Amino acid sequence: MPISPSPDSTKGYKMTAAIATVNVSEMVRDIKDSMNLHDPREIADEISSRLSDEEKLVIFEALLPQRVREVLGVQRTATFDNDLPDEVSSTTNTAKPNLKNSKAARARKWFPEFIKRSVFTEKGWIALGDCTVKDLEFISESRTKQAQTLLDAAAEFNSLRDLLVKFDVETVSELDEADIKAAGIK
Repeated sequence: MPISPSPDSTKGYKMTAAIATVNVSEMVRDIKDSMNLHDPREIADEISSRLSDEEKLVIFEALLPQRVREVLGVQRTATFDNDLPDEVSSTTNTAKPNLKNSKAARARKWFPEFIKRSVFTEKGWIALGDCTVKDLEFISESRTKQAQTLLDAAAEFNSLRDLLVKFDVETVSELDEADIKAAGIK
């Protein structure tokens, strides 16, 4: 494993920001395989126990941008779901008599937030309000590919389930490798 012990490190790992994310991936695989762990929290706890505070900070700084991307992604999704004002997202009206004023206030607040949302395009991260047709086509194509990847993974799990039923076995490990490959599972 490329994570090498270092005399500078009391836990056996020497991290730099440039290699932190690669080393975390390697540590996850190593710990998962050697300890037969599956719960991400347990794997993270084990990694954490092997690192110094300084190494944890380097990893945190290297991985934080990914977490920020995830949060921005949730915001982008919310832009097209829950954050829409009632007059856009719902045709039912069960609110109190002061509905016009509250709807107008929500709409005024919603739009500036909507166009400020960060989205990733071929040009990098930009505000949704600055997107062109080309940018939106790129975003749409990217999301479609991501969705297809998830659908493909779901189909593989369905195929595995079908194999369990077909061969009347309890667990995937009881299946023959040839049967799994014949089902097109990678």
